[in-house]
Amino acid sequence: FAIGAMTNVLVIALAAPTISGEVELQSWRLLRTTTMPLREVILAKYAAVIRNLRGPLGGLVILRASSLGTLLLLFGYYLSRDVFYYMGPLELRRFVFDGLWLPPLIPIALFVVYYAAQPWLQFYFNSALGMAASAFARSRANAVVVGLTVRLVLWVLSVMVGIAALFFIGFVLAANWAAPRYAPMAFFHDWPEPTPLQVSWVISLSFAAWLFAILVWQVVFSLGALAITRWRCRRLAV
Repeated sequence: FAIGAMTNVLVIALAAPTISGEVELQSWRLLRTTTMPLREVILAKYAAVIRNLRGPLGGLVILRASSLGTLLLLFGYYLSRDVFYYMGPLELRRFVFDGLWLPPLIPIALFVVYYAAQPWLQFYFNSALGMAASAFARSRANAVVVGLTVRLVLWVLSVMVGIAALFFIGFVLAANWAAPRYAPMAFFHDWPEPTPLQVSWVISLSFAAWLFAILVWQVVFSLGALAITRWRCRRLAV
């Protein structure tokens, strides 16, 4: 995570001067006199940033793959030693034949996709953010500062949303709705107690929805930042 955070800073620092540097050196108007469409100019600069960072991206992919394998092994060890080990024969039969094993597979599979895709998504995300900052700044230094500031704000907001999501899933759903008779919140005391299968489905789908929302946000933000960059660059050409 530390290496990924430092790489994110590097990506923004390299993407931020792509357009602001042209404006600062007064070569942007000359670039726009070529026959190349504006969309291709922006995408070419976007691809050049990512291409120049193939080494760090490959290193992050290797680190992610190794850490993902470690996480899956630790998770399997936890299930075998702290969950299945204390289940009796009746509980094991209920777990298998009542379908309690199926709902958790959805967030687990989505987590594997999310965790493995983060190096690429973060590179696209931060490159698009750096180029958007570059299109609005008049100098390379200002573009880097704006890009890093916006990234810090987005990171703080993502942490706050993550804490809220974990609070909702862990406290509201798992600690209150799943066991209303012993719920810390009196609001749930009169609620009917859900079945174990219902609890498994609701909590699993909540985790899956949270992970899916993060993936969608990263893709939508990257595309939106590129669209904003294109809109701003069209105004720079006037």
